[in-house]
Amino acid sequence: MIAAVADRLREEWSPEQISGFMVPLYGVGVSHQWIYALIWDDKARGGDLWQHLRQPKRRSKHRAQAKSAGLGKIPNRMGIEHRPAEVDDRRFIGHWEGDTVVQGHKQSGLVTLVDRRSGYLLAARLPKLSAELTQKAMIRLLKPRRGAVQHHHHGQRLGVR
Repeated sequence: MIAAVADRLREEWSPEQISGFMVPLYGVGVSHQWIYALIWDDKARGGDLWQHLRQPKRRSKHRAQAKSAGLGKIPNRMGIEHRPAEVDDRRFIGHWEGDTVVQGHKQSGLVTLVDRRSGYLLAARLPKLSAELTQKAMIRLLKPRRGAVQHHHHGQRLGVR
């Protein structure tokens, strides 16, 4: 498949054209981003595929610049390898895993919390993505709900488990 992509590039096809061509012919689709990654990997190994691009231009440096500037790094972050064993083993209810789901061009999304033991999901809509709104939504999701707390206390009083 890589050879087929390289052949089409040498015939001056665009990565977008090749992407659309691969599915009917091979039954497997490849994205144009994958083809661009292939081109730049080939260039790094001394290849010439990049010379066959219709508009040869330099690779975007946005990601490299963001990485070197430290963007996207969480200060005082504790790595997952330092997670306590009881959390890793999923023995207890109450250990939550959080994530965000982004919609569109990072304009809105969801914050999700999943209990590692039970799989219970809490989710809240984020009308705008920001650390402050995400934090507020997570706090709101994790606050005990009055009805749930009352139900628990009545259950204890009545001996229901």
